[in-house]
Amino acid sequence: MREDIIRFLKGDIKDIEKELISKRDAASENLEFEQAKKYHELLLSLSHVVAKQQVDFDHTKDIDAFGYYCDKGYIAIQGLFIRNGKLLDRAFRLEPMYDDALEMFTSFMMQYYLEHPAPNLLLLPQEVDMELIQESVPFKVHQPVKGAYKKFLDMTVANAKQQLEQKFVVESEHLLKE
Repeated sequence: MREDIIRFLKGDIKDIEKELISKRDAASENLEFEQAKKYHELLLSLSHVVAKQQVDFDHTKDIDAFGYYCDKGYIAIQGLFIRNGKLLDRAFRLEPMYDDALEMFTSFMMQYYLEHPAPNLLLLPQEVDMELIQESVPFKVHQPVKGAYKKFLDMTVANAKQQLEQKFVVESEHLLKE
């Protein structure tokens, strides 16, 4: 079971796909069309989920990207993690700004890798002091200006912005209900 889950998370769905196709075809042959339709929809969903996991990066590298966004006295810090070429996990922190945003972000980065595994490559926004970070971590740090890494970093910052804006939407809705 554990191995099946690991294979699924890595995008290996061949066995699951074969089983669903077999069940779909058997249900169809037995004139159980509603059940066949359910298996067909599961196949489509499975393909969709695996397709969304695919990211066009070197499949041998573990890549982390961190970005931040500030608004209304808060800082949102977002991390996205690619493992084996797939977007596998994320980290998010939302805090009131008690200091300069860049200093808060840099401090977060320094603390984060004291407790988490090191990637092969860390992507950071241009405004971050790369020398300070590079001196503190035992892996490569890059500040992309174009290409796939830049798009991935931009997506990280966009996610931070979206999470921060969502916080205020939820709070507004809560206040309106009261």
